Amino acid sequence: MIMALAIPVGTVLTNMTTGDNYRLEATIGQGGFGTIFAASPADGRPLHDGVPFCVKVGLDADVWHGEAFYAGLLKGSTSVVRQLDAFPTFIPVRGGQRLGFAIVMEYIPGGSVADHFGLGAEPWGEEQVLRKTKVLLRTLDLLHERGVSHRDITPMNVFVGNRKALKLGDFGIAKTGLIRSGVRADVANWAFAPNDLQAFWRPADDVFQVGLLMATLASGELQDNTMGKVAVNRFTTKGPLRDAIKAAISVKSQRPQSAAELVRLL
Repeated sequence: MIMALAIPVGTVLTNMTTGDNYRLEATIGQGGFGTIFAASPADGRPLHDGVPFCVKVGLDADVWHGEAFYAGLLKGSTSVVRQLDAFPTFIPVRGGQRLGFAIVMEYIPGGSVADHFGLGAEPWGEEQVLRKTKVLLRTLDLLHERGVSHRDITPMNVFVGNRKALKLGDFGIAKTGLIRSGVRADVANWAFAPNDLQAFWRPADDVFQVGLLMATLASGELQDNTMGKVAVNRFTTKGPLRDAIKAAISVKSQRPQSAAELVRLL
């Protein structure tokens, strides 16, 4: 379980390699790696070409390495929340100092898909869902073809950028394994995991989560693994989106086995 860090407002974290200083302003979220803080340059000089940023801080070195690695692997993709910096640092915890780990990311004002609809946004049109999801899937395919399963493609971890671009975030539980066998299904947001999940999580299980994501976008309501195929008819018309969602949430043997296969359905 990830521990929420109650770091005092105004704490400055320093990248000892670059000398960049980040002032933590307020807690704005909690992710698979750690606690997310609104932040600003501590010494007033612009950082990262003036891109607004936030800082995610945690105590688990292995999870930090994983998240930094996978975000770096997809550097340059427009469908990923940009990673701007990553470094170890000492942080105040319970009256003392502990070695912690920081990841600096671009700040997405629109928040996650869950935030988007939580603020009362209307459901997206079917063509828009298809178009935006295709772009996201091409990025997910870069992970799948390398044997990586994200395992957390939920409405809380996909963000809504400019022009409603979908941006994949939070690689805290992403993991690499053999493409055929997958990775241990030992960690997940279980409300969004396939109901037929067994001992190993494979790219096809990421596809299931993308199906729920498409259903959330099309319905304007958070859809989890209690949703069945019949419910999809309520918020879609007969056509490619309905077919793709139903295929994605089918039993594992019948659903697309990778992001690339789901793209072909769309």
